[in-house]
Amino acid sequence: MKLIVANWKMYLTLRESIALANKVTRYTLHVTRYTIVLCPSFVAMEEVAKVIKGTQIKLGAQDVEPEKRGAYTGEVGLDDLRELGVEYVLVGHSERRRMGETDKLVNQKLKAVLKSGMRPILCVGESWKIRRSGKARGYVADQLRAGLKSVTQKDLKRVVVAYEPIWAIGTGRPDTPKDASEMHMWIQKIIRDISIFANKNRDVPILYGGSVNAKNAGTFLRAPGVDGLLIGRASTQATEFAHIIRSA
Repeated sequence: MKLIVANWKMYLTLRESIALANKVTRYTLHVTRYTIVLCPSFVAMEEVAKVIKGTQIKLGAQDVEPEKRGAYTGEVGLDDLRELGVEYVLVGHSERRRMGETDKLVNQKLKAVLKSGMRPILCVGESWKIRRSGKARGYVADQLRAGLKSVTQKDLKRVVVAYEPIWAIGTGRPDTPKDASEMHMWIQKIIRDISIFANKNRDVPILYGGSVNAKNAGTFLRAPGVDGLLIGRASTQATEFAHIIRSA
């Protein structure tokens, strides 16, 4: 089953998040082909959790502090997320990396999420400068190896990877399905190299993200190696997100 993850970032207020969650629950009532994950802001998470309770929609978090609790002003811990019913957590999003998040911290977060029983979504992707230089594959491979460092074979099967070329995020300029598919195949190869199990059945789902909308979502989902989507701004617009779900 393919995975569609809605990253609402900081686009919505609490009231707007509740209203959107209610709309999403209505138009996904009979959707069985996909697992849908909503990642609201931390402020809205508890209320969104109430709205989707009893539905097939899963709750996700946009980030996490790897320490369970303590003197970490402004952070949100694993225990808090687990209490709210969070099942998926984004780690290493390019917008977090841009604020100084290192590969080491991303790896700490990923392992902490796994230990807590939730599923991490490891975000990787290159800048336009790196893409143009022809070094995108090596860059993404380095991110994968660093993010998955010391992850056990058993836990690796619970990881989700999201490929989001940085230059495509929020720009309205998505990657081509063909290029995205080739990168996804490359990511699969790197994961096979890291792991000892034969990844013939793609045990690690790989999502595409970056300017996904209702017009291109279906094309990306049909591309070889693409196991789902990580959607930003478009997922905060009820009509657009509904069209994405239907077109997919």
